[in-house]
Amino acid sequence: MKKTILTVLIGLMACFFIGEVVAQSPAPNTKLRNIKGGKKKLNSFKGKVVYVDFWASWCAPCFTAMPSLTSLKQEFGDDLVIVTVNVDKSKKAWKKGYKKGRPEGIALWAGSGGQDSRIAKELFVFALPQYVLIDQNGNVVDNVAAGPYQVKDEIRNLIQGNSASK
Repeated sequence: MKKTILTVLIGLMACFFIGEVVAQSPAPNTKLRNIKGGKKKLNSFKGKVVYVDFWASWCAPCFTAMPSLTSLKQEFGDDLVIVTVNVDKSKKAWKKGYKKGRPEGIALWAGSGGQDSRIAKELFVFALPQYVLIDQNGNVVDNVAAGPYQVKDEIRNLIQGNSASK
């Protein structure tokens, strides 16, 4: 029993430590494929606050949250870039899920590695949906940001130039 509790505590501490390591680090420059076949990098949106939604076609909570991305975009307009990164292992599943959910924003695919893809590893994506906030300078300020229902104050602070780091 003591061993189990100790293992859980170490795991929880590691999660908090990982979040701190990622916070304030530059956004990854990994190229991701967009829905039209081109490529885009998360670090290519400097000058804007970026809210990244990691999702998959098999993730029911991901689809539940997608409509709220539209309200975020409506509230913050051009001050906010919304990027959705799909972590399905197949392009076909990604495109099918995209048609089903029609997520707001720039649609990107992590590649055939899925949750083991380079971008997912760089941002420590362990569960879905997972949200990441990137500031105007291109730095990750929160790799486990609140969901679209709760993140408005954090986004507003970033847009106004206040730090949102943990």
